[in-house]
Amino acid sequence: MTEPMTIPDVGDDRYGDLTTIEEAGGGAYWLLHNSVVRQGPVLMDLQVVDIVMGEGVEPAFTTEDIGTFLTTAVDKLS
Repeated sequence: MTEPMTIPDVGDDRYGDLTTIEEAGGGAYWLLHNSVVRQGPVLMDLQVVDIVMGEGVEPAFTTEDIGTFLTTAVDKLS
């Protein structure tokens, strides 16, 4: 399942989505955080994969964490 993901107001244009993939048997699921940012002539793609396995285990990254990663990466483009 893919759904829009809010990302910080960085770059000239931006797009974010979160794809969730459940493994067969239901023992784990993957969260694929995808962000694309255009800053002038540069197009940057950032993907963070969070694999969640086991009962009661929470994802390692939040949407806010992804926003911090993305903001840092875009700042490095300048």
